[in-house]
Amino acid sequence: MKVFQFFCLVLISFAANAQIVNIPDANFKTALLNHDPVIDTNNDGEIQQSEADAVSAISVSYEDIGSMEGVQSFTNLMQLVCHGNELSSLDVTQNADLEFLWCFGNNLTSLDVSQNLDLETLVVYSNNLSSIDVSQNPDLRMLAIHSNNILTLDVSQNLQLISLDCGYNNLSSLDLSQNTMLGSLHCTGNMISQLDITSNTLLTSLGAGSNGLSTIDLSQNPDIEVLVLWNNNLTEIDISENPNIALFYCQGNQLSLVDVTLQSNLNLFYCHENQITSLDISQNLELQILECHENNLTDLDLSQNPELVRLEAHANQLNSLNIKNGNNIILEQMSAYNNPDLGCIQVDDEIFANSQECDLPNFDGWCIDKEASYSQVCILGLEDSFIEEVVLFPNPSSDMIEISGGEVIQSVNFYTISGTLVQQCYASVCDVSALSDGIYLVQIIGETGVATKRFIKN
Repeated sequence: MKVFQFFCLVLISFAANAQIVNIPDANFKTALLNHDPVIDTNNDGEIQQSEADAVSAISVSYEDIGSMEGVQSFTNLMQLVCHGNELSSLDVTQNADLEFLWCFGNNLTSLDVSQNLDLETLVVYSNNLSSIDVSQNPDLRMLAIHSNNILTLDVSQNLQLISLDCGYNNLSSLDLSQNTMLGSLHCTGNMISQLDITSNTLLTSLGAGSNGLSTIDLSQNPDIEVLVLWNNNLTEIDISENPNIALFYCQGNQLSLVDVTLQSNLNLFYCHENQITSLDISQNLELQILECHENNLTDLDLSQNPELVRLEAHANQLNSLNIKNGNNIILEQMSAYNNPDLGCIQVDDEIFANSQECDLPNFDGWCIDKEASYSQVCILGLEDSFIEEVVLFPNPSSDMIEISGGEVIQSVNFYTISGTLVQQCYASVCDVSALSDGIYLVQIIGETGVATKRFIKN
């Protein structure tokens, strides 16, 4: 009798271990059978319950899976990655140990994570969710739900939350007062007209564009490095308490002034489509991209920005543009067209500048108005004279002129009225016989300053 009982117990144990998990979706089953690391350890073309019990992580992305029925049997599952499939539903209520769930890019209309009390990462963006309840996930650190149809979001119970991406939903409000650990917030593309981030003092990245914000207080966020506030209704932005900003997007607002003099690490600056009248970027030595087109700028000096690779300054009111920064050879794109008062653009090398082609349809190359020209020194007029009593004689002249005035001459530069350098001389007497007849501007550089004089060649 005892032998018979023992034999029965062995059979029951064997049957339990041999129980096959039901996986109706052929693509899901194929993905599990081909999984790395191996799940079908006995290589019999089926998944036994004992094999499912040994699995802690499943990754089955982009496998055209329409149903993940059977995943409930993986009761020890801690990580599930299933993005880029055709899922309209996903039941993870039996996966109580789940910590990591990544299922973006499906067709999910609902998702119940109330039984996943240990969940730390939830990435479900680009689905069709109208709501998500994360109140039972106190350990949640990363929540990415952007590009859904979510109307409300309560993260008051997620005190460990570090990263929240809820952009491109239908949120009208967002309470972050309990999320003091938050380091990254992206809520662009909602309808949040007021956003209080004063409790989120650890923020390093903030994306809140296209919300209708008219004000925002950044005074309690000293560590912000990425700031995205495009297409709002902002009339001013105070970033005096945010010296670490490296990427700054504030285009499409109603700004007349943006002060970035304290942001020495600024790398990318997009401030186009505002009403900005002046811009000081002399302290932004690391600046690589500046888009300031469609403003009201009259002067723009980029001589202190040697890392610049792209400049878009078209459609302003510029009469002065200086891009002579000693490194024009890395400037791949430069647009300064639609500035009718801009006659001269100061560059490192006018020969190099004139060799740059404009590919306006593809927003590439160097593009300026046909009336504008490049010069190594642009002279705007005669009002700035730093050497007193400098005289050109004779003036007009056809062959030789003499510069007098008691100053030791270092160089004499002859420019056309449009600012093109045509001749240089390094003495107090210069031969101008090779110049064509006309009016020139002569820049005299001495030991103590610079003078500009008008000269007529006849």
